[in-house]
Formats: sequence, C-alpha cells, structure tokens
Amino acid sequence: MKAYMTLVALLGVVTSTFAVAVAAPAESTPEPTYDWVVLESGYNTPVTPYANETAVVEARDNPQAIMCYNKGRAVQRAALTSSIDHFCNTKAIGRTLSSGQNLWTRYLDNFSGITVLVFMEMTNGCTWTVDSACNNNLRQPVDKCNTGGENGKQGGEMWDLCAHYRIDPGDRNSNDY
Repeated sequence: MKAYMTLVALLGVVTSTFAVAVAAPAESTPEPTYDWVVLESGYNTPVTPYANETAVVEARDNPQAIMCYNKGRAVQRAALTSSIDHFCNTKAIGRTLSSGQNLWTRYLDNFSGITVLVFMEMTNGCTWTVDSACNNNLRQPVDKCNTGGENGKQGGEMWDLCAHYRIDPGDRNSNDY
C-alpha cells in the first residue's frame, strides 16, 4: 500500500507539471539569439606609411556609396546586427585605425551554420578612433539592401569618404568571402 501511495503521489506531480506546461499561453516568437564563435580575426597595419595621414574623421555623415550583393546566403537581420554589435563593441570601438589599416572578424553560429564576415578599413588618408558610429555604418548595407522585408538579408558593402565597410553572410562549409 505504501508503494502504491508513493506512485500516486509521483504521478500527481508529473501530471500537474505537464498540465502547467501544456496550459501555458503561447507567447510571441522571441528574437533569435546567436552563439557566435570567432573563426578568424585580423588586424592589418600597412607596411609603408601613407603620405597624407593628417585627415581625421570627426563626423561620420559623409556621402555614402552602397553596393548590395543581392545573391548568396540570405539570413535574418538579427544574425547580421548581432555580429556587427559584437564586432564593434568588443573588437573595434576604442581602436585607432589609419588609412590602409583594416580590422575584420569572421563569425560562426554553431547552431545554424551561418557565418558572417564583418570588415572595416580606413581609406583616403583618414585616421579614426572607432566609436559607436561603427555599429551604424556597418548596418547601412544591411538596412539599405534586400529591402523587401526585415529578413532575407544577403549583405553588402559601404564606402564613405574615409572608410570601407563590409558585412557578408555565408555558410559554414562555403567560401563566399
């Protein structure tokens, strides 16, 4: 009888737990999260100094040119913005780049197999101590390309008077870059 009562008590706990899980109201789909792994990362210092190293970027509202890839791996916007934020906030902000120097990281999300190359290079004799404009500048090709919806983003490149930015999604086993 004691074993029977224990079994009934255990079944009551399992049943009530299951009932709570089934009865829970459906919530809206949360924003996907990505667990980025850095596959490769680089920082390039030019071998020869540039003649005109005096230009300093003070405002990042320069005229922009954007090239959209419009082919290749299409991903959710959140995949690109989360890799941009990680790159800017942990690798770029606070670092001073001079003309000809580049900084890049290729990320992998182990769950989905998505890879994302995030790249920036200073050009035209400019020097910039990277600030939060990094996030905004790298988002330009994300938000101005593949504009048919929030997702289905294939990346692209942006140039302003002082820098070149690139965001390029791919797959774990591809060599899209």
